[in-house]
Amino acid sequence: MGLRLEEQETTLTVDMEERLVRVYSSVPRDIRAMRKDASFTLVGEETMDGEVIAARFTIPDSEYSVVTGRKRHRAMSESERARRSEMARRNFQK
Repeated sequence: MGLRLEEQETTLTVDMEERLVRVYSSVPRDIRAMRKDASFTLVGEETMDGEVIAARFTIPDSEYSVVTGRKRHRAMSESERARRSEMARRNFQK
């Protein structure tokens, strides 16, 4: 059955010494997303009646921003970079 909505939370702790962001979550949507993302490392789980109700993850602080979440590194070809640059020039030209 899991936890009631008012009991669910996701918290972040930045460990400056180890250069890690530690994430604790009891929100099923967040747990699923972090399991699918290779940047996150599953550290432990809490279960109730055989069901996972919470999980702990870590992610390197270089891969996480409190403002935007996990940083996305996009590899772009030179032609794609030029196309996007031209599109931005046209769209933002006044």
